[in-house]
This record gives sequence, structure tokens and C-alpha cells, in this order.
Amino acid sequence: MRTWLTLAVAMVLVVGAVALAAALIFPPQIFWLTTFIATIFASSWGPVGLMAIWSKKITEKAAFWGMLTGLVFNVVPKLFEFIGLLELPSYLNPVIIGGVASLIVTIVISRRTVPAEEEVRYLARLHERPVDEIGPRRTRTTLIAPAVLLVVNGLLLPIVLTVNYVVPYQRATGALSPDGSLDWATGEMALMVSWSVIWIGVALFAMRYIRRAYSPVKS
Repeated sequence: MRTWLTLAVAMVLVVGAVALAAALIFPPQIFWLTTFIATIFASSWGPVGLMAIWSKKITEKAAFWGMLTGLVFNVVPKLFEFIGLLELPSYLNPVIIGGVASLIVTIVISRRTVPAEEEVRYLARLHERPVDEIGPRRTRTTLIAPAVLLVVNGLLLPIVLTVNYVVPYQRATGALSPDGSLDWATGEMALMVSWSVIWIGVALFAMRYIRRAYSPVKS
């Protein structure tokens, strides 16, 4: 008897198989196909994937309906845009609509259902830390990735985006001031700022979690 989670995984595999077949049949459009399929996975599987690790209340049924909702609320708006029945602003991209819808449905159904004991035990095993990895030296080594790589990414990439994307784009659209000042009330500026906020935020979260989880407990 198939469980809800098995059906959800099967749905993702079917979408992946369709994407692979489309890429083989229409090789010139491989970029747009992969972009389209990547957003489907992000909106349908992304919220569920995160909650499956960090939430203690998510259930199989919630995961299934969350993934299905993310898929529908991504593909349908994209279809309407493609056939000309709908025109959405950049901040209402179908991947955002699908991701938000998936998250809401997953949370709502999780609150109305109860995780099985097997699910609770499996989640607990995911967060078990090997004893040999707990210690000041290992903690400092592990902190290198978020403290250096993620923070540097969050600081440098916005500069690269500004120079190579924001400035040329605003110059072409006429949004750039004659003295070279940027127009901050635009979508491209929001993208540039969000890059820094997201990556530095992830770095701070990772650093806090690593210190709390892997530092030796003082008796």
C-alpha cells in the first residue's frame, strides 16, 4: 500500500522524467526547459524539503498535498502567462506563488494531522550528532564555511550584480540618473539586496546552529 510520501516522490520523479524527455526532444530549448523545471521543484519540493528536516509537526499527508499545491500553483499561472491570459509582475513570479501556496497548505494540513511515531523517530535520528564530531576544534573548522564562504558570497555578489546587471539594465531602461545614481525602487535593486540578506542570514543561522549543536556541553 502506497503512502502519501511515496506518491509525492513518484510525482517528482514523473516531472523529472518529463523534463528529461523534453530536453532530449527539444535540445535547442534546454535552457528554458531546465529553468522551468527547476522552478517547479523549488516551489513544490522546496518548502516540504525544509520542513521535513526542521519541523517536528509535518506529516506525510501534509507533505503530499503541499508538493501537489506548489506544482499546481506554479504550472497553472505559467500556462496562463504562456497563452496570454495573464500577465504577472516580477514580484508575483509563479515560483513565488507556488512556493507560498505549498508552504501554507503544508502548515495547515500538518496542524490538522499527527505525525506517526516512525516519522518522529526518523526526524530525531536526522539530528543526532556523532560524538567524535563534538569539540572546539571540529566546531571551528565547521564554522569556516558559513563564516567565510557564505558571508563573502553575501557581500561580494551584490557588488558584482550591481556592476554587471543593475547598472547596465537601468541605463538601458532610462532608470539610471544622469549623475549615475541608482534607482532603488526597482525590482533589480530588490534582487540585489535580497541576495545579501538571504546569504548573510543563512550564514548567521548556520553559525548559531553549529555552535549550539557541536560545541561541548559544559557540565
